[in-house]
Amino acid sequence: MEIIITGKDFQLTPSLKKYVEEHAQKLLHFESLLEKVKFELDVDKHHHKGENFRVEAWAYVKGDVLAAGDRAEDMRTAITKVVHTLSRELEKRKEKLLDRRRGS
Repeated sequence: MEIIITGKDFQLTPSLKKYVEEHAQKLLHFESLLEKVKFELDVDKHHHKGENFRVEAWAYVKGDVLAAGDRAEDMRTAITKVVHTLSRELEKRKEKLLDRRRGS
């Protein structure tokens, strides 16, 4: 599984990149479904308070793309939320495939 991490409008630090990679490892449970996962991290510089940090992620599944996005007051919180959302979506996809194989 390939993990692509990009920063938009800010310099992506090595520690932040490592944090994304560590949390993306949770998606390895679905490696049989995944081709690659792309993360885009962004900082809203127009606002100085509130949920300034945005993370969007795309999971490229065989023949389809699942997307998730979230905002938070902290970049790490937004990353955690997005990985959790993608994990739930991939779990639903996996269950759907298993149900088709079982014939139910």
